[in-house]
Amino acid sequence: MTEFNTDKSQYRPKESICTTTSIANVGDVAMILEAELIIKNQLGETVGTQNSEPFQVPSGDAFVLELCWAGYLGDGAYTVQIALFGGRATMVGGASTAISVLAGEITGIEVPPMLPLGEEGAFKISFANYTAGQISGEARLTIQNSAGGFSQDLPPQPITIAGGSQESATFMWTPEGVPAGDYSAIAIVEIDGQAYGPATKSFAVTPPPCKGDFDDDGDVDGVDLSQLAKNPRLLDLAVFAVEFGRTNCPLLPPKGTAH
Repeated sequence: MTEFNTDKSQYRPKESICTTTSIANVGDVAMILEAELIIKNQLGETVGTQNSEPFQVPSGDAFVLELCWAGYLGDGAYTVQIALFGGRATMVGGASTAISVLAGEITGIEVPPMLPLGEEGAFKISFANYTAGQISGEARLTIQNSAGGFSQDLPPQPITIAGGSQESATFMWTPEGVPAGDYSAIAIVEIDGQAYGPATKSFAVTPPPCKGDFDDDGDVDGVDLSQLAKNPRLLDLAVFAVEFGRTNCPLLPPKGTAH
């Protein structure tokens, strides 16, 4: 046996597990073989088997055996084994590989790409249920900045997902008393004591917008003052006076840029 592979490393509960086994015959005579595909759980218990029909590998030749198992496997880690048998049921080779089965998974995190300080933003976690029955649990979201020193766990949200469907949980967060910079939203969904994730999405916390940055160059300066002088209706003078001198104004995305 020269190679043994499953078609995937991760499966859903009712997905078929298909394997390919490459067998080389370096002997002088043809081999008549049979194969048994064995699925074992984490306790080493056999939870599924599939036998092949007898097949022949000519002398000096190779053969690729395709063998699949279909059935139900619960959430967890499994070992897939192949055993080759020759005449009189003598085992002549074998191999194994690890797979996992997921009853569900986090399918996405939506975050505001840029969230100004003091403004509330929505964060959404989507979770898919791959089982036939309804499941319930909690979605959790943690906000962390990339520089370290700040981490906030938002209140968990209940989530219930019908069999074979997807649902989402939405969290609201306002960056207050934190520095501007790069942040991460870290999601975990817990169902019946089983934690799924973490899944992570990055976003930026930006300084508050500058209403007086009329030319959108990142500061409120004399150029903006001259525009206000020409058109006093652009902004209340008291607001402009507070912002005048700021050099950290968030720049607007170029026109046509998707948000």
